[in-house]
Formats: sequence, C-alpha cells, structure tokens
Amino acid sequence: MRPSKADLAPASAAAGRANAWTPGPDGKVVGIDDYPGGLPALFGRGVEGFEARNVRIERPSPLPVGWNASEMLL
Repeated sequence: MRPSKADLAPASAAAGRANAWTPGPDGKVVGIDDYPGGLPALFGRGVEGFEARNVRIERPSPLPVGWNASEMLL
C-alpha cells in the first residue's frame, strides 16, 4: 500500500491508517526502519517457526540500487 496525500498530511485528530505515514523531521516516515543490507523479497525479524511452501520469487536482474542480494532475510 502506498500513502496518499491525505496519509502524508493527516488532520490533527486523525487516527489509524490516517496517521500511519507521518513523516518525521528528517522526511522519513516515523517508525519505518531501513532493511539491513537493502530491500529483500521477504523480510522477517523475531520470527520463529516460519514455513513457506510453493513460493515463487521473481526479481529483476540486475537488482536495483538498494535491494539486498539475498532474497530472504529471516
């Protein structure tokens, strides 16, 4: 989901999704961390017992700048 203009500039009394995309002083969305090493296809932190079956991941080649060489970071 990509934020709309209403998401990026919510009303002062907004709640829920409306304030989920609030940018901080640095211009980045508050609470969103960069992926370590770049964007993977699948990311999980603190996940235990993860299983995946019949998953097909397609990524461009060469990978765009900022993408992780590893498809999965778990």
